[in-house]
Amino acid sequence: MHDSDCEAAGASLRATADALRLLVIDAADAARVSLPAMAVHMAGVATVLWRHHLRHNPADPQWGNRDRFVLASEHAKVMLDALQHLSGYDVTLDEVRGLRRRAGPPPDHPPVAQMPDIATTTGPVSRGLMDAVGIALAERMAAGRFNRSDLDVVDHRTYAMVDGACLREDASRDAGTLAADCRLAKLTVLSDDTGIPLDGATARWYRDDTVARFRAYGWHVVGPVDSNAPGAIDRAIRLSHASRDRPTLIICRTRPLHPASGPRAMREALGWPHGPLEIPVRIRARWDTRGSGALAQAEWQALFDVWSARHPDDALALSRWMRGEHPGDAIAAGQPMDEASPLRVDPAPHWRTHGPIREVAPARRPAHRSAGGPASNIVALPGIA
Repeated sequence: MHDSDCEAAGASLRATADALRLLVIDAADAARVSLPAMAVHMAGVATVLWRHHLRHNPADPQWGNRDRFVLASEHAKVMLDALQHLSGYDVTLDEVRGLRRRAGPPPDHPPVAQMPDIATTTGPVSRGLMDAVGIALAERMAAGRFNRSDLDVVDHRTYAMVDGACLREDASRDAGTLAADCRLAKLTVLSDDTGIPLDGATARWYRDDTVARFRAYGWHVVGPVDSNAPGAIDRAIRLSHASRDRPTLIICRTRPLHPASGPRAMREALGWPHGPLEIPVRIRARWDTRGSGALAQAEWQALFDVWSARHPDDALALSRWMRGEHPGDAIAAGQPMDEASPLRVDPAPHWRTHGPIREVAPARRPAHRSAGGPASNIVALPGIA
């Protein structure tokens, strides 16, 4: 989406975001649960991301080359339900209203095995960020294993939506440095920056400069951008795509939700004339991603078919991995490899449990050795010098 297009469609995008925002509020009210503030704060960001950047096909939630979306703050899960309902997934309005209890408790932590349209179950603070880094790392490793100079058959992005607490946890330091060290350029993290968590304004007790810290790790940091400005959000996401060797953190400046905000108050504030859980037909049509998703998958499938004809053995391996099947060859079984193997890694015994990692991470440099000690447990990732 070009700048002029985005600005021209600004009013339309805001109305579309308001539909998502009110659907979240109405669903929480119908289920008699507390209002998930992040879902309301980040509705504008989610709208631009899901409607103009995220490649996915609601008809095939397990499409192997779809972009991945990780919602780190699962108390805002109702927003994920609403996004999938509006986009055309097999999620009914009644399921959104009931917080999709069909999978059983706890509804705030959707189990992946029971819901094929859920990418990951996070839970603890910062777990979503760590999951997103792992997913982006898996994409890069698979791309290094299967892509060829003329055909990129593994080529998808990972987006994570996190709140400030995720970036304040100590685990964010390990995840952040790993993402930067591995140069996960296809990872984009969008942070809800209100500055006011449950403990009160962070400026009173939290002195860490998150932006400076992630820049020091080696991240590309964009913002802060206004979470209610569609053009600014779109430009920030496109800037993340332009990064070739760094993950991107987009700081989304959001306004704290007033504690008394409810469906009626929010309707009045937004000038929304429609009733509870009511989405106008024209706005539903804007959200519907089934057509564009099917087209994106068909284009990738045509590329995959050409690649498969040229590399049938790799195609079989990749297809099995995308189905979640463990490769049953010598590498996966942990059998020793000789020194000439292009996939040689450190032969330390505990690597025998890490077959899948060894398969997708060809060694690019010799293992380091300490004085008089065994080789260190380092696997060089594809394309990482």
